[in-house]
Amino acid sequence: MTGFFIFDASETLVCERVYFDTLSMRKQLLGGLDMSTPRNWLLAVRCFKGLLSMTRGEPPAVLTQRCDG
Repeated sequence: MTGFFIFDASETLVCERVYFDTLSMRKQLLGGLDMSTPRNWLLAVRCFKGLLSMTRGEPPAVLTQRCDG
């Protein structure tokens, strides 16, 4: 995870941007699974779907307006 904080001239926090490295999280979560065993396939799919759900969605409108505007 990486966080970037943007301040204005008076050192007031204007924007915060947080980025997650979902590929590294996937490797850590699924790296120990033996994929040659069918019983682990469902667990792998569920973990992958969970990681995908974290990358969806829009950021809150307040942050979007302040960061991009």
